[in-house]
Amino acid sequence: MTHEDGKATEKLLDTIIDIRSMFLCSDRKLRLTQEQKHDLLKLQQNKCAISGKDLFITDDVHADHIVPLTKGGEDVIENIQLVHSDENLKKYNNH
Repeated sequence: MTHEDGKATEKLLDTIIDIRSMFLCSDRKLRLTQEQKHDLLKLQQNKCAISGKDLFITDDVHADHIVPLTKGGEDVIENIQLVHSDENLKKYNNH
């Protein structure tokens, strides 16, 4: 690896770290209350927004952004859907 390759790699890694840090969970402001989760479940008719399978408040549930933050989506309840955690992780890993 040349010195120039090393500098380019370092710059790329710095850019990736900067972009990633913009979307860390700790930076997000929206925190759903239990009441909001129940309201979303009712609105979704107790169905996972990804798989359509039955979804209950006692399940391992993720709040998923309908329009991802990385694509300009907002961190607001109107942009949230409840999904099974495993479905959300599969979706995330496929992108």
